[in-house]
Amino acid sequence: MKRTRLLAATILLAASLLGLSACGTRGVDGKAYLALDWTYTPVSVYFPMLPLVITAGTYYEHPAGTYYGEYTAWNWDFYSFWYTLEINEGSYGAGLWPGEDGADRFYAMFLSSWGPELYYFDDSDLALKGIEAGDPSIAERELALAGGSQPERDPSVRSGKRELDPGSYDLDHPEEFRWVSRGPGWSLTVEGHRYRLLEP
Repeated sequence: MKRTRLLAATILLAASLLGLSACGTRGVDGKAYLALDWTYTPVSVYFPMLPLVITAGTYYEHPAGTYYGEYTAWNWDFYSFWYTLEINEGSYGAGLWPGEDGADRFYAMFLSSWGPELYYFDDSDLALKGIEAGDPSIAERELALAGGSQPERDPSVRSGKRELDPGSYDLDHPEEFRWVSRGPGWSLTVEGHRYRLLEP
């Protein structure tokens, strides 16, 4: 009788230790958010994964993966490109303890006249401030002043695909571009083509 109880207790203890050492439930994956920003209003914008009306500096939930985007900058240069957003996955717990949820990722893309720039932060308040720290808007204002133009800045634009006029753009000779930014544990790449407006 004592042996049976001892054996049962040993089996129960072994099962408990095995359960505690096994992987617990996994935490929920974090979400990805994307905000667009610009100094001067783009002539056209097309981001299929964002709402029909896009407001500068507003974060929209965005699925992880590689997606197509395009825009016509205020100086009429046209950019078509691919960008990749990732998420922070939830971690596995131990035993009966659940894993931690993945932190949300906040991406901000600046739509400049020299091409899109993509930034990543773990905090939504820091993301757009991070763009301001590099301040591409200063270079944009200098370009506009040098060209003698005074572009407008509207807070919102309507998203829609634009067909380029072959009489206005050199469609046979696009310029390739690639923008890369890296940080601890992440790497951002935007690559595509630039189509310049033909000289009159």
